[in-house]
Amino acid sequence: MKYQRCKRAVTLIEVMIVMVIAGILLSAVGLAIRPSLIRKSYDTEAIVGLKNWYNAYSLYRIDNDDKEPRNFWLFLSYNPGGQWDVPKSKRNPGCAGSGFYYARVHPTPYFEHRTDMINRYDPEKESIIQAAHRCRVREGKVIYYVWSPKYQRVIRQSLTNELSPGVMQGGNIKWIQGFTPFKAEMALMMTREPRIP
Repeated sequence: MKYQRCKRAVTLIEVMIVMVIAGILLSAVGLAIRPSLIRKSYDTEAIVGLKNWYNAYSLYRIDNDDKEPRNFWLFLSYNPGGQWDVPKSKRNPGCAGSGFYYARVHPTPYFEHRTDMINRYDPEKESIIQAAHRCRVREGKVIYYVWSPKYQRVIRQSLTNELSPGVMQGGNIKWIQGFTPFKAEMALMMTREPRIP
């Protein structure tokens, strides 16, 4: 009578070695993609926050005869006990002025209808509320022009091409210029006109 020779089975040690190798490979892949996943989660958190603030902003205007909040920081203070400063882990290192989660420069309604500005307010390019801490720095610069009292002529200036999520009129979220030519000129005019209503 002939017996078939038994095939050699896989030992427990060999299975454990394969599992260790697979674990090392998976952890290496995880370490490589983890930063992008974290960035995506922070971007999503910022976008959800923008939508919530836009809802609060819209309700404020409904309750106040469609008037803009006089000082947007007072409006934002309706979030009692809210965390204003962005932890360093959630900031993009290249972002300028990324200390706050959400922001809007409160004199915007005063400047948006002014005819003496070179860089006019454009609702398609200007956000109501912005999450500047989630900016992405792109190559190149944004060129714009402002009136210089010092030189008594229009001069050319530039900004870093920096995009960040913002909520627009109508509640749409867009990645827009973090500091637009309109905002740059408005900041310049605010230094010349300290008494803004």
